[in-house]
Amino acid sequence: MSSLHRADFLALLADDQSLSGLDFSGADLSCLSLPRVGLRDVCLVGADLRGVDLSDADLCGADLSRANLRMARLSRARLVGARATDADFFMATLDGIDGRLMDLTGAILRETVLSDARMWGAMMRGVDLQLAIMDGIDLRGVCLLDAVMTEVQLFDADLRHADLGRADLSGADLRRSELQQAHLDDARLCSANLIGASLEGASLQRTDVRGARVSEPTLRGGDGQQIHFATAPYRGLGLGAAIA
Repeated sequence: MSSLHRADFLALLADDQSLSGLDFSGADLSCLSLPRVGLRDVCLVGADLRGVDLSDADLCGADLSRANLRMARLSRARLVGARATDADFFMATLDGIDGRLMDLTGAILRETVLSDARMWGAMMRGVDLQLAIMDGIDLRGVCLLDAVMTEVQLFDADLRHADLGRADLSGADLRRSELQQAHLDDARLCSANLIGASLEGASLQRTDVRGARVSEPTLRGGDGQQIHFATAPYRGLGLGAAIA
């Protein structure tokens, strides 16, 4: 069956018919107002969803790969298990979404609002999160390898067990964030704000911490070694243990 188009979508919606599982790949659905719509398991690969309002929508299991969601509104939408590889969410509003187990590999999330989103277990390798607002987000166990996260706001974020290897967190606001058991090997934390952050058991091999701000100038690693942030080497703390 060939993919459906905007007119088909609107006709089905007007008739109150189920849209679940249908194929709207490549469809132009831009600027539609679709709050609380049910789109479970829908195929939206390469669809034009710019400026669409999908607040409180059910997109669990949907395929949004390569979709254009620039400036879309998805507040509190349910996206559990959805696929959005290489999708473009530039300046989209995603606060409060349930994005557990999503695949966002290579997605553009620059300048998005992801405050209070639930993302644990998601795949976010290589995502672009520059200037994103992510206060209070749940990123437990998330893969953020090679992610670009410069100047993100991660105040009160939960990053326990997250993999941030080679991620660029330069200038990030990580105040009071939870980074216990996180992997930060080869990551960049230059000028990051870590005041009040918890790093117990975090792996920080070859992490770049130049100019990072912490609650205390001297912290103690899990192996008893002291780390002096004011005089830390330009490349790395030399620890695979905790900063407590």
